[in-house]
Amino acid sequence: MGSHLPPSPSVNARGARVPLWVWFIAAQWMDFVWSVLVLMGIEKLRIVPGFTQANALDLYYMPYTHSLPGSIVLFLIFGAIVALFASGNRATTILPVVAVSFSHWILDLVVHTPDLPLHDNAAKAPAHGRERRLGKCKEHPLSPNDQSCAHRDAKQTQ
Repeated sequence: MGSHLPPSPSVNARGARVPLWVWFIAAQWMDFVWSVLVLMGIEKLRIVPGFTQANALDLYYMPYTHSLPGSIVLFLIFGAIVALFASGNRATTILPVVAVSFSHWILDLVVHTPDLPLHDNAAKAPAHGRERRLGKCKEHPLSPNDQSCAHRDAKQTQ
């Protein structure tokens, strides 16, 4: 959770008149919605021991919260909610809030396994699913064993 929070205070310092707690929610909005959808059985995960060095969660079905278009819609919804309650210029409020929310997806792109769908649930069709998914690699990027993911993946397919 902490890795998604640093953009929030820096944006607030640039003049947007939004309470700090809103920035914290903005940075985690995508995962808040994801948690609710997982609990409702709409998005899915499975526990696979040893899946990565960082955790055992295989996030195999996230088409609404972690796909690029789905996450953009979520960010815009959150920005609109904040703008409804903001005083002053709504555009100067909604844009930074959406930017902080979108930073979560960008950071997920770096730290996730290839489980971020571009436009749909590519994981549901495993035979052709991974071509349309984004994410760095199988191991946590800050692990001591981190090597070039492309180099390691090429070795594994040989």
